[in-house]
Amino acid sequence: MADNTDKILQLAGWTREEIALLINEGICPDHWTSKPIPTFALLEVIRSAVDASENSYRQGLPPILKSLGLQQPQILTGVIAKVERYVAKAEKSNDFLLLMQEMKELSKSQADEIGPACSKIGVTPEWLNNNLNTQTCTETITNQVIVEIQQYCKRKGITWKTVHDVWWPKLFPGTSVPNIQTIARNWDLLAERKKTISRNCTKDEKETFLQTPYILAQSRPPKQMKRRRVKKNMVTMRRLSGGVLTVEKVKLMDILRLSRASRASAGIDGNAKPSGLAAGKSTVTSPISEEEQVEANTADPETTGDEKPSTSSGGQRIYLKLKKT
Repeated sequence: MADNTDKILQLAGWTREEIALLINEGICPDHWTSKPIPTFALLEVIRSAVDASENSYRQGLPPILKSLGLQQPQILTGVIAKVERYVAKAEKSNDFLLLMQEMKELSKSQADEIGPACSKIGVTPEWLNNNLNTQTCTETITNQVIVEIQQYCKRKGITWKTVHDVWWPKLFPGTSVPNIQTIARNWDLLAERKKTISRNCTKDEKETFLQTPYILAQSRPPKQMKRRRVKKNMVTMRRLSGGVLTVEKVKLMDILRLSRASRASAGIDGNAKPSGLAAGKSTVTSPISEEEQVEANTADPETTGDEKPSTSSGGQRIYLKLKKT
């Protein structure tokens, strides 16, 4: 407290004798019993007194807080550090009225609240969790309100199912409720964005973000699977090649593409396509003559393992003599 000891002691509203009785005998004055408000000024006076004694904070502070009827903090060093920060801020700005604020972490009389923005519009844990209270929120829900609710859920272990089933219909009446994963992801990202803005942006930019109306999270529509287009020419290629193209099969395909004039002279439809080849590699030993390819309007011969028929559009059959390798 340096040279500001007397000023802070005056703001605390305690005398030196009352502080000594509290620390040594655990006796509280009457004015504390009638109005027990743990201000930062009082806690700084107590911290300074314990610091001047032979006891450590861990040994000296818990009995004093118990005598005052205050809550025992989960992290004692965090409370001490916060008091020291407030004192340093007050000394730097020369505004010691900051130390008149109540340290709510230690107050038993304080109501369970989510945050200042939520309390301002009447969003309390009691209202959110009361199923009998059907009143919905009519105020504008800002980003700050959502961040406070997200942090409260994380702090108290509130499940996202509770937010989805109970809290969302009260906060956003008349809107479709997104799925649980969408709400959790959207609120977590909003809290992370608030941290990023607080770290990298100015105070005005942070305030603008917090006061911006919250944009409702919406579930993503299910992805539609695109139908695969099967190209006819690919099917034909597979049918002709038996699934694998080889040099010999490409040569065979080129031979089958005879000129329209020579095929028309034999009475064959130029658009006829062979139906398929036997699986495995095949080679063509010599060009196929028209007489070997076509037997028009005659009885079907018995096909052997080396011959594969192909029916043209005119009802005729083409026979290919192949030699397996």
